[in-house]
Amino acid sequence: MKKVLILNPYVSTLGGGEKQMAHLCYFIENYFKKNVQIDILVFSGNNNIPIDKLMKQFSVQLECTCIKEIFLPHEKNKIQKIKNQLLLQNITKDYDLFINLMFLSTHIGRSKKNMYICMFPPKKLGSGRKLTIFKKILLTYYNYWFYNSYDAFMPNSQFTKCWLEKYWHKSKKNILIYPPVFSGDSVIGRYDENFKRNFILSVGRFFVASHCKRQLELVQFFVEHQDEFIGYEYHLAGMISSSEKDIQYVNKIKELAEQSGRIFIHANCLPNDLELLYRQAKIFWHATGYGVDEEIEPEKMEHFGITTAEAMSFGIVPVVINKGGQPEIVERGKSGCIWNNKDECIEETTKLINDDRRRREFAANAVERAKYFSTENFYLRNKEVFDELQV
Repeated sequence: MKKVLILNPYVSTLGGGEKQMAHLCYFIENYFKKNVQIDILVFSGNNNIPIDKLMKQFSVQLECTCIKEIFLPHEKNKIQKIKNQLLLQNITKDYDLFINLMFLSTHIGRSKKNMYICMFPPKKLGSGRKLTIFKKILLTYYNYWFYNSYDAFMPNSQFTKCWLEKYWHKSKKNILIYPPVFSGDSVIGRYDENFKRNFILSVGRFFVASHCKRQLELVQFFVEHQDEFIGYEYHLAGMISSSEKDIQYVNKIKELAEQSGRIFIHANCLPNDLELLYRQAKIFWHATGYGVDEEIEPEKMEHFGITTAEAMSFGIVPVVINKGGQPEIVERGKSGCIWNNKDECIEETTKLINDDRRRREFAANAVERAKYFSTENFYLRNKEVFDELQV
């Protein structure tokens, strides 16, 4: 029996990375014909969830996968941080395959085979800092060991792949695999104009860290221009963590939303409720990276954009920021609109509102474009990698 370890301490957030992980587990179970044990390694105290909730959230049936908790002492200093890192790295030795799905992780893989699912690459340790000769040699060796410990790096977009090669190396083992968004069969019948309402929709976790989805700014856009969006409502859906900062962020959004009677927050909505919103919405807004310099802080962009592709499969026309992985998904002027600033976002949105024929044309093209990001393509690409590496 094969033993597989997946490092992902963010399972409880149930975001896009967790959706990709769930489908990856499903693929691995079937690749090894159920003769496999998959442990998803999480950290104690992270409000962890049972595997049943993960399966329900992403409509995936898993039989050989479980959640495995590990307690790591608080990293009160660098020594404890190193101890924790060594502990995690040593655990990987007990497995046939280690898959690192931890954001910006620099953990070394010590399994028989090691893969790095790259949502966005970490920088080389010590880069941009003045170091003593000893530290420079030490970190150079560690960086070399880290990169070469993995048999494959699997970035989730061309955007991520470019930064992986800027920070590290161009290599044949940098293999682009787009995340799974939906099965090909499930797209049939998703787009139906009879269900459409005058809704603008945004979908994404409500949180302030890392690549914040910028819902607060988008609500401000709507509030300031609601007279131009006559007859339209704005709906925002997403998960909320128990973090005090994230709760405060949502409360700010709600407070601002009260300035309009046409803004609705759907926090922690169930999959069926989210699907209904997708079926009803006509326009999709996405602004991750707004107000951030992409060259200075690329990690704060949307590295791919699962919700954008998901929305397109329902015939929702995307009006998304021209940053990160968004321009890879949306064909500008064909399957959606791309903007660089607030004025362009408002302009493209009002054009769609005022020209229903154009919106319908874009909606049909969006459905066709979305098919490129199917789970079938995801499974096929992973099979190619597993076969090549003889996992």
